[in-house]
Amino acid sequence: MGAQMLRGLVESGFTNIAFNAFYNVASDLQRDPFAVSDESWTQFLKEVFEEWISIDRPDVKVRELDNMIAWTRGRVARSCVFRGSCSSWMLVDHDGKIYPCERLGKSTCLGNVMLVTSFAEVVKALSHRAFTAQTLRMPEKCKSCPMQSFCHNGCVAHRIDDGDTSPHYAYCGSRLAFYDYLMKRVGVNADIPTASPSNILGE
Repeated sequence: MGAQMLRGLVESGFTNIAFNAFYNVASDLQRDPFAVSDESWTQFLKEVFEEWISIDRPDVKVRELDNMIAWTRGRVARSCVFRGSCSSWMLVDHDGKIYPCERLGKSTCLGNVMLVTSFAEVVKALSHRAFTAQTLRMPEKCKSCPMQSFCHNGCVAHRIDDGDTSPHYAYCGSRLAFYDYLMKRVGVNADIPTASPSNILGE
């Protein structure tokens, strides 16, 4: 599925591509027919990576691959799902109300654009600071994880309460498994300047 999807997009002219695993925080992954399991997401990423290598076009960028490869090179991932907090994002609804992110729904309102003079004012507000502090809380299992400084407990909207000290990233297993897979395939080489297929495999 992943290989076919990537090749189809590239053949249609797309070169900057991103994939999102669907996880409904209000549902049980085992019962939600639309949710993507940890194992399925791992397999999907592996298929996308191998197809990306096969296509061998430096101009084709896949967000998930770029972020993971950046980590193997000792660099910082740019995507918000690797930042651990939604503090740099805001969603303004049709009625002017401000929310952290569209993935989180409307459970946390940060104000209204009609009542503030700047977004800097929103960031300084108690509601925004409280939300940011909450999202930065780290489960105990994350604190000793070797990927902690890269993963930061994943997307805030994809965290579940599994009995740890704070909600835990639902796709933790796939992130660890895919990183392990990448390390076995490409190793670590901080001198490689760009994440292109030929450079990654040293061809």
